[in-house]
Formats: sequence, C-alpha cells, structure tokens
Amino acid sequence: MGTVKKVSPVEAFRYQGEGKRRKGIRKGYAVMSPNRMMMANLAMNKKRTVGTVFTMGLSCVLFVVAVNYTRNVDIEYAARQELPFGQFQIDLSYSTTDTAYPENNLDSVLKENPLDARLVKDLKAIDGVTEVKIGKQLYAYDEKGELHSIVVLDRKRFEKESKGAGVLGTVDYEKASKDNAIFNGWSHFIADTGYEIGDTVSFQLGGKQGEISYQGELQGAFGSINGDWGITEDTYKNLGFADAEENIGTIWVDCKKSDCKNVEAAIKELLENKDHYELSSFEGEVESLDSMMAIMKTMGYSFLLLIGMITFMNMANTMILNVITRKRELGVLQAVGMTNQQLNKMLRNEGLLFTLGSVVISLVVGIPAGYGLFLYGKEAGLTGFDVYHFPGVEILVMIFVLAVLQIGLSFMLSRNVKKESLIDRIRY
Repeated sequence: MGTVKKVSPVEAFRYQGEGKRRKGIRKGYAVMSPNRMMMANLAMNKKRTVGTVFTMGLSCVLFVVAVNYTRNVDIEYAARQELPFGQFQIDLSYSTTDTAYPENNLDSVLKENPLDARLVKDLKAIDGVTEVKIGKQLYAYDEKGELHSIVVLDRKRFEKESKGAGVLGTVDYEKASKDNAIFNGWSHFIADTGYEIGDTVSFQLGGKQGEISYQGELQGAFGSINGDWGITEDTYKNLGFADAEENIGTIWVDCKKSDCKNVEAAIKELLENKDHYELSSFEGEVESLDSMMAIMKTMGYSFLLLIGMITFMNMANTMILNVITRKRELGVLQAVGMTNQQLNKMLRNEGLLFTLGSVVISLVVGIPAGYGLFLYGKEAGLTGFDVYHFPGVEILVMIFVLAVLQIGLSFMLSRNVKKESLIDRIRY
C-alpha cells in the first residue's frame, strides 16, 4: 500500500505494463477523394458488401447459364433430327400392341402397305419435286410372341446415327453387314428388352414378301431411331428382302422452298384415299419447335426476371441503408467542402462497384457453367445442341441493363439526400 501511495495519479495513468510498447501507425491520406471515401465505407461493411455482390452475381450466373442454353438450341438442326431429308416426310402409322384392332399393327399394315411403288412413282411425277428417297421397315416377332419394328438403315443414315448421342457398343456398318448384326433403337431402354450387348437375338422377321427366321448378334444400340431395332441395308438384302421398293416405312420428298405449298397440296391429294400414314413437313417441324422454345424462353426468363428483381431490391436496400446511416457523415463532408458533384460521383461509383463485382462473378462462373451445360446437352442428345455459340450480345445487354439500373438508383439516392438542408443532415 505504501508503494501505491507513492505513485502519482498522472504516473499511474501513463503506466502501460512491462511489455514492449508498439508504435501505433494509422494509414491515412493527405488528400481524400470520393473514390477513397467510397472504398473506406465499403471496407467498414465488408460482410454486407460481399453478401450483396455474391447474391447479385449468383442471379447473373443463372442468367448467363440460361442464355447459353437458349442461344445454342438450333431449331433447324433439331428439325433435321426429326426430318433428316427434304421438305416432306411420309411415315407409316402403326401400332405394335393393338389387340382390339389388329389391323392397325405393323405386320398387318406392311402386308397392305399404303406406301408402295406406285405412290413413289406418282410423287416423283409431281411438278416441282426434285428428289424422292425411301426408307424400308420390317416387323419382327420375338420368342415371346411380342411384335417389334425393325428399321433398315442405309450407309449414310447408319453413319449419321452412329455419331449421335447415347450410342452403345460397336456401331460399324461394315462389321454389322458382314455379321448380319442387329442394333437396339433406344439405348436408354435397352435393359427393358432383356438383352445385353453381345447377346444373340432371335426374331421372326417379316415384310410384304413373307417371314424368315433370324438370329444375330446385338452389337450395339443407337440413342434413338424411328423403330425398336435397326439393321443395315446390306443385312436386309442378305436376308432375302431384295426388292428396293417393298416394305417402305418412310418416304422423303424434296423440292424448292418456293414450291412447298403446291407440292404439299399434290402430296395430300395422292394420300387422300390412303390409311395408316403420317405426313409432316420441315417447315411444320421448325414452327412446332420454335413455338416450344418460345414457351420455354418465356417461362425461364420470367423466373430469372423475378430473381433479378429480388436481387436488385437487395442491392438497393444495401445502398439505401448506407446512405441513411451515413447521412450525418455526408452532411459533415459537404460542410467541409465536398461538392454535390463529388457526392453524386461517390454514390454512383459505390453502385457501379456492386455491378462490376456481379459481372465478374457471372463471367468467371457463368460462362464455364454454360459451356458445361452445352457439352452435357450435346452428349445427352438434348434438342438442338450442335455447334456452340457464345452468347456475347446477351451478356452485353445484361451488363448494360445492370449499369443503367444502378446509375438510376444512385441518382435517386443522391437527389433524396440533397432534398434535406445541410443543417438537418448534420443534426440527424
């Protein structure tokens, strides 16, 4: 106690312990600019700033991924997947499971085939028709007595299908023709058939000429073809189905675009008294797919617009809070010399920094994610994915809209701040 009494109050106040005294250094600036004031404010609210930039960036990432999808759906390419040649396609219409009306099943339809040699000849004679191609089809009964459809693929179509999505096994035209092999038409459902790649498939194949017994190796599977199973054209001939214009399953008719209406009317007239067929056109496929894509775009962009509005309101809320909590500070700054122009610049740059951060996140994350979606879609055979197109225009529009909205918000905030007198802001 005696020692304590000897220490004066001033000396006790100055005492800081036995540890080493560190010189405190505060970083400062001789001259403060609006940009430095802006960075100082954002640094004081790091969590809120990072959270706002992250949420805005996430919504922009979703937008970039979405436009990568819509930008890369090629409507005409998708239509060509459904109608691979010409302007018109005539398909057999049949069932393989109709027990109530067996005349609608493929075996009965092929025996009374409406797509015969006479029709092919008449189609070639139509004024304006430049080319007519045919695709052949067979029916098959398995060991359980179930009916299946067999598509006959020429070399060109076989090789095209072999490059599509979902292909399994060894899909080689020469090997398949040599071995009289067979392929499943829908690789996704191959397990439902009870067969695996390499198994021997036994069928009773039939057409207009009659039926034959068939055994062949299941060498692979296509992603999707217009039939349950597929064989090569050489295998078709090897099995004894030699007539080129028998067992027609599909007819393709080509003409100039300017002649489409007249040719379509002539085709419908030829088919007027026939049953068990379906007529489709390339133009109709394009319109149908275009309509479907328009609906998808409307729904997708509406959802993104909703997310964007919520995100923008979050950013606006952050900036409004910044202004309200700093109203006195802004008043003092203006009292010591900050001009209205400098205040506008500071608030505008704060908003643009949010926008810049969001854009950087959207580009760094969104572009690779969008390209990955394209690669996945192409591999999985999603509609219309063929060649990648970078959505540069859409991204520039996004950046422009964000900047305009941000500058507009900053202008409104600045104007509202200046409505109050300098004294009222300092008293706040």
